[in-house]
Amino acid sequence: MGPYNSPLPLAKEFWSSMAWVICGYIVFSVLLFQFASAIWPVIFDTSSDARNENYFWAVSWVAVVSAALLLFAVTEWSNWIGAGYFAGRLRGERGWFLIAIFVSPVIWIGISILMNTIMGGGSDWVYANEESAAYAANAQITLASVFYVVLLAPLWEELVYRGVGMGAMLARGWHPFLAVGVISALFASIHLQYSPAAMFIVFVGGIWFGALRIMSGSVGVAIAAHVSINATLTLLQA
Repeated sequence: MGPYNSPLPLAKEFWSSMAWVICGYIVFSVLLFQFASAIWPVIFDTSSDARNENYFWAVSWVAVVSAALLLFAVTEWSNWIGAGYFAGRLRGERGWFLIAIFVSPVIWIGISILMNTIMGGGSDWVYANEESAAYAANAQITLASVFYVVLLAPLWEELVYRGVGMGAMLARGWHPFLAVGVISALFASIHLQYSPAAMFIVFVGGIWFGALRIMSGSVGVAIAAHVSINATLTLLQA
């Protein structure tokens, strides 16, 4: 292991690690959605008049399948290069897991409340455009969507960003502040459904996940924090 329990093989595979960070989401999510839209154009009609229960159900399952494929591909690649399945340790001290699970939602909600106050209240500032806002307002909470939001998204996002991406930077000798900042910016950049103000919240959340990864030396602690936040937000939404 290298600095902060970062697998040294990631240093040798730095640019391929960055390829997962920059292109992984696009290849496995966006392209799969385009593929599904080409096969079932009626179900995936994105016009506002065509959106119905089947549309939201189909989008949820595309998200689940794409996340599962990305998770499988990255874990196999990471293990193949010798970095282990999760590009770092999953275990960590119990205290860090307790902090991740119970403190993380408080920090996230606190930042959200502060930003909501700065933006003048309401929810108009959250989403980047009317289409994203309409999807969020009309999407149904289903088993597939909960499974994706609470488990699959935290797993693949932390594996790719705090595991592979940040691990490669740390193994190369990057300063931890620089590694956390760069990877948090890249993490926020994939959340294009949000406005700049909401993406800033995601960026701050990424810094928190990265700090936990640095301080605990465990990717598992960052995953636990991400799962806790997403589960809390899902419960509040429900």
